[in-house]
Amino acid sequence: MKARIFGIIIGLPLAAVAVPVQADTLNTSGYACKALNGDQQDDVWYNTGAIQTSGTTTVIACPVPREIGNRSMTVYIDLWHAVSTVSTTCSINVADQDGTPFTTRSVTATGNGRRRVSASFTAAENPGWAYTWVNCTLGPSANIFGVEAGY
Repeated sequence: MKARIFGIIIGLPLAAVAVPVQADTLNTSGYACKALNGDQQDDVWYNTGAIQTSGTTTVIACPVPREIGNRSMTVYIDLWHAVSTVSTTCSINVADQDGTPFTTRSVTATGNGRRRVSASFTAAENPGWAYTWVNCTLGPSANIFGVEAGY
């Protein structure tokens, strides 16, 4: 009887130890991004892992790396603006396999220097079979360094 009570008392603190939840982060560099309008691909160039325009405002499309399964997700876009008057607006899109939109979030970054914008999606807004991508209107003096998805 004493051994049983002793085992229960010892086992209680061990049962209270929490196991941390694994969080996944997947990212891609600006090299994976392209001009949405193929005719404008000559208006962009790649430098140190980033995509930037050659002086004209161009819509840039970037893939978002995906985790399998219905999971909540936060998408981060890493930008750099050379001057304080620059503003970049991005839409983060989740669509069905046939292109039918599920959810779209819009984010904007202004000001000079490094900027990070993000939007979150619930598991219901991010089904496992969906496609996710980012479209950013990138003006002169702006770069996209990459896109990251956190699960």
